[in-house]
Amino acid sequence: MSKSKLLRMDNLLIVVNGLEATKAFFLELGFEFEGETILTKW
Repeated sequence: MSKSKLLRMDNLLIVVNGLEATKAFFLELGFEFEGETILTKW
């Protein structure tokens, strides 16, 4: 059985307290930033 590699991720939902720090973390990993949606009320 061969190892699979993640080639594409279309949707990612993350709930965080520090948005800017989290964005910096994923950019450092090589993710590309396309946009964001911030929900303040349910």
